Amino acid sequence: MANVNVPTQCPPPFTTPLLTGESVATPNKEGDVGKLTWPWIAYFNCISRALRSIGNWRATFVIPGDAEVGVDIIDTRHIITLADRSPKLAAINAKGPPTTADLIVDITHNGVSIFGATKLVLPNGSTTNTVVTQTAFASPLPVFSQYGLLKGDVVQTGGASGVEFIVEY
Repeated sequence: MANVNVPTQCPPPFTTPLLTGESVATPNKEGDVGKLTWPWIAYFNCISRALRSIGNWRATFVIPGDAEVGVDIIDTRHIITLADRSPKLAAINAKGPPTTADLIVDITHNGVSIFGATKLVLPNGSTTNTVVTQTAFASPLPVFSQYGLLKGDVVQTGGASGVEFIVEY
């Protein structure tokens, strides 16, 4: 495996403000408000280049309680992608499996479903911790852009709880 010692290869510019302007709402002398400063952009680009050599990445979405449609239960359901890669595998499981209907989830990249019409489904009647994997994605195969936004959405709950779903890319 390649050396990905990010702290030594990509030292963070702690002495430089993260955002332009004195505060998020105050513009700097160029009129920019709340934009990343160039030293931090270079830092994040360095991390991205170092991480590309690792192999597959995994974005995990966890809903610890009851699954609800259209409700962001925890903030980690939004994940920033750091590489130009396509999804390879998606999986779903639930500690409390669906009992009234299938549990259906979708993962979007910059607002577009990575699955197309066929979403990620945990069938009604599955047993506890059943894992369902899927390798079918939208056509053409989506490419996750650098700094793109992945978002997990529950389309149908089926009475499930303790849900975890992932996409590996």
